[in-house]
Amino acid sequence: MNVLDEIAALRRRGLDILRAAHGHAPRDLVDRARLSLAEARALVRAAEAYLGPTRHPRKQRTVVAAAERNAHSLQTLTMINDHARRLRDPAQAWALRGELTAMCAPHDTIRAHAAARVRELTATEPAAGEPEPRLTRRIDHQARTMSFSLLVGMRTGATLQASLEAMAATLRKEASTRPFSAEELGAAHLGLLAGEGGLADPVYTPLIAVGLPTGVEVVGENGDDILLGASDGSTFTGEEFINATLSEHGYVGLYHPVTGGVNLYEDRFANAKQRTLAEAENLICPWPGCGRPAVQCQVHHISAHKNGGQTAMVNLTMACRYHNGVNDDDPDDARRGRLVRVDGHVRWQPPGGGPPRTNDHPVNRLGALHLI
Repeated sequence: MNVLDEIAALRRRGLDILRAAHGHAPRDLVDRARLSLAEARALVRAAEAYLGPTRHPRKQRTVVAAAERNAHSLQTLTMINDHARRLRDPAQAWALRGELTAMCAPHDTIRAHAAARVRELTATEPAAGEPEPRLTRRIDHQARTMSFSLLVGMRTGATLQASLEAMAATLRKEASTRPFSAEELGAAHLGLLAGEGGLADPVYTPLIAVGLPTGVEVVGENGDDILLGASDGSTFTGEEFINATLSEHGYVGLYHPVTGGVNLYEDRFANAKQRTLAEAENLICPWPGCGRPAVQCQVHHISAHKNGGQTAMVNLTMACRYHNGVNDDDPDDARRGRLVRVDGHVRWQPPGGGPPRTNDHPVNRLGALHLI
């Protein structure tokens, strides 16, 4: 047995680790187990929840039995407990622990399910009108910095976001469709505060997703357009197909059910058509557990550009800056997993193998390929 086998064997003993930690103070675990203080505190919280006194002993016994039966790792058990603690009703929290520990699934699958269940259980009817704005401030005396956090309603936030992006576009020296960086948005914020611009209402351009019918396939290119071939032997451009199908209204995106976005029809923004198609196909980053909106993401090459991946729609998707950076561009060196296209949809391939997984965020199910 090598060290990797020893790690795997230890990971299956998550409940035993909690039993060993139960009754210890976090500082004790820092010294004995070489843990960080944050890790030690999470471990003590989880041990107290799973093994300490509770008003729901029967549910606790059911949870402990499921955790032991499925050999959940310490990481999974602490994650489950952290999600359960977000629920105010203790009975509801224990029910969630029971539901999650009963799952015989990989850690990331359970985590994604836990996040979705917490969203469902904590969802409330929206209050009439928008909440009062709230500004909080944090000072870091060592770094000599101050950070501000502003809480506003969704509509006010959309207006503020549009205003910041309009100012950032004015300050940017180059014409580019890449997302604005935190530094650019910070400079734009200061510009707005200095009175250099005003609030701008968000502009929404509709995009109509059209699926190619059976018997019609992409057979080539025709300049900036694509050439379609029908089963009757005829060929026609994508624009001709769209004109025969729909009257022009906003954006019209043409999507193949297997390969994804094919082309976009709207002359004003033809230079950004691939990004627009990719954003409409995946409204958020497709990495499981991520909720970053597509408009704040980067265009990602599914087959890495450095490895010969083409800048074609079948090979493009949106991904947030973090997941774009940790994606395994080399499939033979799998560490964090990678985004792949399966049956048209973009999914995450785990590094250890197994079936690709879909981001189960509710917004992800509203993408163009889910609608055609």
